[in-house]
Amino acid sequence: MNVEPKWAAKYGPRYYGIYRGFTPVLTILDPELIKTVLVKDFPIFVNRSLSTFKHEILSKHLFASEDEMWRRIRSITSPSFSSGKLRGMHVLMDKSINDLAAYFDKVIAKDIKELNIKEVMMGLTIDIIAATSFGTKTNANDDREKQNPFLVNGIKFFEFSWLKIATQTILPKKFNQLIGNTSRSDPRSTQFFIDLSREIVRQRKSQMHDKNFKKPNDLVQLLVEAFVYEEDLKKINYDHLTATDGVEVEETKTEHNSTSVKKTLSESEIIAQCIIFFVAGMQQHFCFQHNNNNNK
Repeated sequence: MNVEPKWAAKYGPRYYGIYRGFTPVLTILDPELIKTVLVKDFPIFVNRSLSTFKHEILSKHLFASEDEMWRRIRSITSPSFSSGKLRGMHVLMDKSINDLAAYFDKVIAKDIKELNIKEVMMGLTIDIIAATSFGTKTNANDDREKQNPFLVNGIKFFEFSWLKIATQTILPKKFNQLIGNTSRSDPRSTQFFIDLSREIVRQRKSQMHDKNFKKPNDLVQLLVEAFVYEEDLKKINYDHLTATDGVEVEETKTEHNSTSVKKTLSESEIIAQCIIFFVAGMQQHFCFQHNNNNNK
């Protein structure tokens, strides 16, 4: 928001307060105080600001979780985002980029004079996220005329209703739940990604013991396989866990006590992480696009 620098100059210099609806919000400006909150006193400030709505699945992603639930999900998902695992997704990204190059070749062959590059880059973003997050093959630019359901619902997912957002911000959470105002996105597009993720997760789980199953390097597979042992969880000192700490958990089979119990993610939790991964990727696209428009 462009107004925030003005508030900082007027009400700073270390911090200032505002109301978001009926909720008081403190904005910290002083770098040392920010460091204290985010690092030294992080265990006190683990939770993010409370959401004004609660969805039975979407509220289970890492950024909406709180306290012990957040610690458990983070400890289990952290190994899935190691540099080695992320590098394994490059192959999937390369395939999407090759599809984009093939699309440009078709455009050149047809001697098309004008091209909406904004739509093209949106298509590339959809292809990459579909491949790396949902394990789904799309070719959004070639399929645009065919109304690819992933592309259509991906765009609708970000067509927010400002009336719904205002209602969720101002009205009490219980009232929003009562009237079914539990998502800022189109409920149909939200349900599309929930159903898609659920079907993929169930397929992957059923294929886990198939010797001929070639495991893909996508987020769904990493989350389905992600686990930590009970005794490993006990070794993690959450009181000293900072926002930048990676929770290192040995993933290879070691000599664990027979009483050890695997900690896994529930189906709903895996679905929630996949959807927030999709949301984060799309938001990066929109931010990049917004910054480019401002620089023109």
